[in-house]
Amino acid sequence: MSPLIPKAVREFLKDVKRASHKEKKSMVMSIKKAQDIAETLEGKFDARQISHN
Repeated sequence: MSPLIPKAVREFLKDVKRASHKEKKSMVMSIKKAQDIAETLEGKFDARQISHN
């Protein structure tokens, strides 16, 4: 797994913390889409880590 993925996730979570409520709703939908995509990659990327961080 690329070391860039966790860094990208951390940067994304920082953006979420700074975002307004409306922006957060849109980001949550993006996370759900990303989890769906990740689940189709045969577990190469654990989408549950996004939810727990």
